[in-house]
Amino acid sequence: NPPVSRFYQNALWMIERDSNYHFDPSNFVYQGRWVPEEYRFAHYLVAQNDCKISGPQGEHFFHKGAALHIDNSYKFPPEMMAKAAENAGWKTKKIWTETGRVHYMLFEAV
Repeated sequence: NPPVSRFYQNALWMIERDSNYHFDPSNFVYQGRWVPEEYRFAHYLVAQNDCKISGPQGEHFFHKGAALHIDNSYKFPPEMMAKAAENAGWKTKKIWTETGRVHYMLFEAV
């Protein structure tokens, strides 16, 4: 999504500006990938060209298409979270799913 893409792109520009690493941040674009078996949205920066990053520990080369895995966002189904809460000694009071993408859950101690 565009805001996430801008966030990571801005972070690259700040790293290049404020650190001892030198590279062209525009060589990398954000790409998100859903990993359904892990309930995970993985965030990557993907090299659009062969490029080099120079820094205090030497030079690192990235080939076009190389993906740097930078973050994960886990999106567990409500039923899975309710079972985990039950296993931890909590009781599910209510689950709201009417919001579309976001689920809200209320638990109480047993």
